[in-house]
Amino acid sequence: MPSYPLICRRRGRAERRRSTRPVDDSDCHQATPALRTGFAVEALHRSIFLKELKEAFPQLRDTINSQYGLLHLEVHVFTDFVQHAIADGDKETVQLSFMIAERYYNGGNADMSNAICVSFVEHLDLEKASWAWDLLGPSLKQEYLQCIDVGRARPLPYLSAADRRK
Repeated sequence: MPSYPLICRRRGRAERRRSTRPVDDSDCHQATPALRTGFAVEALHRSIFLKELKEAFPQLRDTINSQYGLLHLEVHVFTDFVQHAIADGDKETVQLSFMIAERYYNGGNADMSNAICVSFVEHLDLEKASWAWDLLGPSLKQEYLQCIDVGRARPLPYLSAADRRK
């Protein structure tokens, strides 16, 4: 087994293994596949997000590349794509898109989380798509409800007052 920096599950930081014995499931210093590159895990950032988007939705590549490297414009291209998928009733595309957005909102660096909130969530129109609301992840639902509260999004007719307080 190769020796490379590993993340300690209990301590949450990179440490070099001092032993050459194999790592098993009971060890604190067990490696995850994402850590086998030799670098400590960091927050998800723009380049990882764009690579994942272009792999998942190759039709976005040219449009994203023409956004002058500005994260909010690139995320807005993604938002437009998702909004068209919602309008077309493409549940698989919407579900995958929401999963990607949720992951980068929760695990992204500050810029990435902000861009998902400001350029994605605030621009979604879910008024006529209750099925899309059901697919939205919990963190993005909370952000959307906050947008409704401050007037950046229209209230959703299918949500009761109790649902909006959750």
